Amino acid sequence: MITKKHTPYLFLAPYLIMFTLFIVVPTVMAFGLSFTNYNAVQAPAFSGLTNYVNLLTQDTIGPIEERRENENTWGGMQSYGLGFHEYFQLCEDLGAQPVPVVSAAMLCQVRGSKGLPLMGQGLQDYIQDVLDLVAYAREPADGPWGSKRAANGHKEPFELNFLAIGNENWGSEYFYRYGLIARAVKERYSDITCIVAAGPVAEGDLIRDSWAAIRRQYPQDVADEHYYMPSEWFLRNTTRYDNYPRTGNPVFLGEYAAHEPAQGDKRPNNLKAALAEAAYLVGIERNSDLVRMACYAPLLAREGFDHWTPNLVWFNEDSVLKTPSFYVQQMFSSTLGEQVLFSATDAEGLYQVATRDQDTLYLKLVNPNETPLDINLRVDGLTEAEGTLCRLSGQLAQTNTFANPQQIVPQTEAFSLREGGAPLRLPAYSLTILKLPIK
Repeated sequence: MITKKHTPYLFLAPYLIMFTLFIVVPTVMAFGLSFTNYNAVQAPAFSGLTNYVNLLTQDTIGPIEERRENENTWGGMQSYGLGFHEYFQLCEDLGAQPVPVVSAAMLCQVRGSKGLPLMGQGLQDYIQDVLDLVAYAREPADGPWGSKRAANGHKEPFELNFLAIGNENWGSEYFYRYGLIARAVKERYSDITCIVAAGPVAEGDLIRDSWAAIRRQYPQDVADEHYYMPSEWFLRNTTRYDNYPRTGNPVFLGEYAAHEPAQGDKRPNNLKAALAEAAYLVGIERNSDLVRMACYAPLLAREGFDHWTPNLVWFNEDSVLKTPSFYVQQMFSSTLGEQVLFSATDAEGLYQVATRDQDTLYLKLVNPNETPLDINLRVDGLTEAEGTLCRLSGQLAQTNTFANPQQIVPQTEAFSLREGGAPLRLPAYSLTILKLPIK
C-alpha cells in the first residue's frame, strides 16, 4: 500500500533565489524532510572529541549570533545558522514531516574517528538533551521547553513523529547506545517512531550483520539504509526489496544516488544516472508496504562551494538548476497512488509499476536501453480514457548546466485509451509516466 504521505541555508543569497529554491524543494517531496546534515550530528566540539555539542540549547535554538560553532566532519565549521527550530519551521512551511537525526553519542565511524563515545554521566546528559529536543518540538507552550519555542515565535507545537538516532553506524557499541536513547524516548513519547542505522553500505557482511542485530534487538523500529552505487548496480537490483521479510522492520532509504564515474573532480548529474534511479524507484514503489521513505541525497549545492557530487539541485547567485535526477524525483513524487496494482510485461529490459488512487491510474515505465520499445498497453476494467503522458528522455551523457539548463526536461502530451488499450512507443533512454482518469 502506498500513501501520499510516504515515500540550506542561503546566507546573503538574493531573495529571488531563496524564494525559487523553496518552491522547487516541495515539488520533489511526497512526505518528509530529513535533517540535520547527517555527519554534522557526529562532529566533535572544540573542547575535545568526547565533548559533544549540545545540539538543542546553546547551539540551535537561541539567538543566531550566540550559537556556538563546532568543527564539521567534512572540514570547516558548522555555524548552526540554520538550527533545529528553523528546520522544524521549514518543514511546517513546506507541508513536510520532519525527520530529525541525532547522534548516538558516537563520532563518525565511516571516517574512522578515534574519539571515545560518551559514557557515564556524559551519556545520560546527552540522552536528556535528545529528550529536550523532542520536548521543544512537542511540548505545550506553558512547559519549560514549549515556552522556549513560543518565545522563538512558534506557540503551537511542531509536528514530530520520527526521530533517527545515529548516522551510518553499526556494531555492538552503536546498537547498545541506540537502545539506551530509543528506550528513553519511547518511555516518554510512545508514539514516536525511532529510526535505527543499518550502516553505510548496500552489500556485504556489515549490512547483513546490522540487519541481523536490528531484527533481533529492535524489531519494531524503522531501519535506515544508506548507499551510493554505480548506475549499473541500481539497474541490477530493482528487486532488492521484493524478498525482504514483511513481518519485520520497515525500511527508510535515508540516502541514495546513482554515481557515474567522475569527469575531472566531479561525478556528473547525467541522464544515465537519473534513469537508473527511476528504475530503482519502480522497485521501491512496488515495495512501498515495506519501504516507507526514500531520500535522494544530497538535496542542494551551491555552484563552486560543493564538497560532494552529484547533487539534486544546484544554485548560484543568479539561478536554480534542476538536474535530470531532480525531474525523476519530481515526476515520481507527483504521481503517487494509494494502491499498487498487478501489472506485467514481456518486454525485455522494461521496468514498470502501476498504482492508483481514488480518481487516477498511474503507470510508470522506464526504458534505459539503447533501442525503443513498442508495447501494446492494456488496462483491464478501463475501456476509454483521456489522460496525459509525461516523458523524460535524451542521450545518456546529457546533463543540464547553468549555460544550458533545458537539455533534459520532461515533456507532457495528451494520451488516449481506446477499447481498453493503446499502442505505445517508449523511446530509448526514457522515463514515461501515464496518468489516466478512472471513471
